[in-house]
Amino acid sequence: MLVVDFQPFATGRRLGELLAGEDLGLAISQLEPARDLVGRDYLPLDELAAEYADSFEQMDCAPATTVLGYCSGAVLALRIAERLAGDRQVGVVLLRPTWPGPEMIAAMLSKVRSELGTPTGPAPELAAEPDRVLAQIGQLLHAELRALAELHGLDPDSGPLFELLDRYRGWFGYLLAAQDGLRARRVPELDLQVLLEESESAAVPWFEPGSYRCRRLWLAEDDARATEQLARALAEQFRRPGG
Repeated sequence: MLVVDFQPFATGRRLGELLAGEDLGLAISQLEPARDLVGRDYLPLDELAAEYADSFEQMDCAPATTVLGYCSGAVLALRIAERLAGDRQVGVVLLRPTWPGPEMIAAMLSKVRSELGTPTGPAPELAAEPDRVLAQIGQLLHAELRALAELHGLDPDSGPLFELLDRYRGWFGYLLAAQDGLRARRVPELDLQVLLEESESAAVPWFEPGSYRCRRLWLAEDDARATEQLARALAEQFRRPGG
């Protein structure tokens, strides 16, 4: 099982960690693209998917694999599954999928800048070329992190400050790659299931309604509790014959 998880503000246990504790008898690999992109230049979604798929194929030769995509990890999960499907049976489960776009990225950038509280200029235009946008976001947040450090009498060139900047760049680098990757029009031929909360949209880009299974659950408002509920629901499903 391959778990693609993008939850930059999560405080609870990750989905892969929770599933590993369910004793399902499955090898579980947890991917965290935001972490893995730290310190790297902008990487298009298809190239990131190829890296993960190649690495997974080298360490796992099972005839069947399930790829889980949580939240904004959904689009990457689909692209990884496409690449794995040529050599094995692949099922995909998307959990509360979200599809990064300008509004979502702008909201996350606004949240980060609000928390820093040291605005130095306007936000970049998010519809521009993603590598350029990432560079502009990096420059903007670098200036605002320096301003925050100076405001509190701290060293603006300290290691922890640059580590935080790298984490921000990893988050936004992934979101920009996902947004750009959603522009592709090809339709993956995959066995797909979607798990989501009662009020959330079940629409999946590239897939016609009715071409995939959808299961709705009541989930807690707290993200950590909701993740635990999803892990339990998945574990119950995988324990059932044919699950």
